[in-house]
Amino acid sequence: MPSAYFQIQLTVQPQSGGSAILEPPAVLKSTHYSFVTVKEGGGEAIVKVDGPDSVLKQVERDKGCKKLTVKQLETLKESYPRPKLKKKFRSQPQPRDADAAAPAAMGMSAVDEKGERVVDTFQTVRSGFHLIDVPILTEPPEKARE
Repeated sequence: MPSAYFQIQLTVQPQSGGSAILEPPAVLKSTHYSFVTVKEGGGEAIVKVDGPDSVLKQVERDKGCKKLTVKQLETLKESYPRPKLKKKFRSQPQPRDADAAAPAAMGMSAVDEKGERVVDTFQTVRSGFHLIDVPILTEPPEKARE
């Protein structure tokens, strides 16, 4: 499936309980995208968008998204402050029905096909008083489409 990298503008949306989330441009809500890195403050990020060419063109036309070449991607990543990364074990999905096995599965980590626990990488972004953990793509960026 084709993919491309974009520089996007984000908005920080405070939530109840003192937490906050990062809101991408509306055009990305219906696409499959992953954060590559987020600029400190949460106002800007680099994302990888996967989808057909028609979806990539639609994202490219949005004023809050700028398509990046490989050189632009590397230059922009270097210009961002070094991210604060942490790793967490992915939790096992909880069953929807309440059965007797559910209490035994609580607190268990998800495993991959090799039987190893799945580790997710998060970047902690400070925006005002909020600390936001953003899931980050950990695979090295392949050549972005020109």
